[in-house]
Order: sequence, then structure tokens, then C-alpha cells
Amino acid sequence: MSNKLYVGVDVHSEDNTACFLNEEGSMLSKTFSFPNSLPGAKLLEERIVQTGEENKLNEIKIATEATSFLDLHLVVLFISNVMYYS
Repeated sequence: MSNKLYVGVDVHSEDNTACFLNEEGSMLSKTFSFPNSLPGAKLLEERIVQTGEENKLNEIKIATEATSFLDLHLVVLFISNVMYYS
């Protein structure tokens, strides 16, 4: 059985805000902000892994706001790590 973590990211030029939900739509943590940079994307990755482990989740769905190229750091990090987590 799949236990999914849904991650929504509101993207801005300097900071992003993330929200983690389970399959029922309940928030798994408070929303949090992080820098819109590669180090900020790595911070989000750490929070995703931690939340997944704490809640025994085995599938992750990530959605970012479609705003030009502002989500570039997130997309690059997660695409480069797809094989690592598969």
C-alpha cells in the first residue's frame, strides 16, 4: 500500500514556502519558508526525507507553482536525485 507525501511549493524570487500533506489532505507540519537557492532546495530535501521517515511514507509527489524559471533550483535538485531515491 502506498502512503504518499504531497509537497506543495509556493515559489518566489528570494524565498519559497512549502506545505506537506498526507493522502487525506491533513498537514504533516507547519508551512515553512526556505531560500530560493540550491542550498534552500537541499534544506527542503532534508525536510522531505525527515517527514517521510517520521510518517512512514513511501511515495512523494511534489508540485511547484508554474512561475517562469523561479523553481529552477528545486527542479534541478530533484531531477538529479531521482535515481538516488528510486
